[in-house]
Amino acid sequence: MRTHGASWTQLALYSLFAIVIAGALTTGIASATITATCGAGGQPGTVFAGLQLAIGGDVSGFGLVPGCVVPVTLIRVLALLAVFFLLTAIAVGVVWWLRYRQSDRHFINDLRGRDGLAKPGEVRKHTSARTALHRAKTLRPSVANPAPSAAGWKVGRAHGQDVYVSIEDSIVVEGAPRSGKGYRFIINAILDWDGPLITTSTRNDNLSATMRERARVGDVTVFDPQELTGIRSALRISPVAGCEDPLIADQRGQAIIAGTALGASKTNQEWAQVSSSVLSRLLHAAAVSGRGTDALARWGSNPRLALEAVGVLANQGTPGWSEDLDVRGQDVGCSRLIGGLPPRAEWRRPVL
Repeated sequence: MRTHGASWTQLALYSLFAIVIAGALTTGIASATITATCGAGGQPGTVFAGLQLAIGGDVSGFGLVPGCVVPVTLIRVLALLAVFFLLTAIAVGVVWWLRYRQSDRHFINDLRGRDGLAKPGEVRKHTSARTALHRAKTLRPSVANPAPSAAGWKVGRAHGQDVYVSIEDSIVVEGAPRSGKGYRFIINAILDWDGPLITTSTRNDNLSATMRERARVGDVTVFDPQELTGIRSALRISPVAGCEDPLIADQRGQAIIAGTALGASKTNQEWAQVSSSVLSRLLHAAAVSGRGTDALARWGSNPRLALEAVGVLANQGTPGWSEDLDVRGQDVGCSRLIGGLPPRAEWRRPVL
């Protein structure tokens, strides 16, 4: 924060500088006028001789030839006009400088000069279009005559050069809500990319702005089981897929329960743990038996129907899981634990 003392010091320095410039200017005008009038002389004794003549009419500060009549009035008028234009120029310059100091342009230029930010040579070496083209040969060898955008994402310009971020790099964009992260960065990246793309969002903004353009490049599929976007899609995900592996089944059960109100509750974590355990066993049973999501939904609707899953695990499942499901299912009831699962309609036609 600037202090009043520092402001007065700067004002004094500016004033002193203006006086020196005004003195030199008026002295030059007076000297040139005297020389032009008298044909000789006009050599100033000091830099402030012109101010002395313009203010007090004293010509003693200049060397004069005998018989020379100095046009004091003319010199005063010329000096006054010169000083007026000088002060006007200085005032305009000061106002411009003060506004510039508060501008984004000054802030950006100041940032560019700080240590830790890329200099022009570093930008040219690591993030330029030429570097992106060189990387394209390795990152996307199947693309003939690649453009810089084939291996990088153009995020802006620095030091007069386009800046490309490699598709190998991870990027974090930080900004306040509604500050333009989507339409300034994400939407542009989705539109510019010419290859396969997977993008996720909690709102429709990115989809609405890019879906039609991306459809010109290739097929666009929307995974929206809750139909928040208003777009009906056949794409579904099967929670049973891959659960032949008990580790995957256990992780899948924990992830599904964590997304429910039970998993988010801080006071029912013991129930959340039991729920994920029961669900992982049911997922494993549905996977190893090949019965899929229909059987999973049926077992989860009633504890007695879940006894069928116990038998499946006893014959085909991981050792010990059938006994564990039998005990936990009898204690708490499968329907209570799996009540937060999506309806079966959202599991049909599994794609992923």
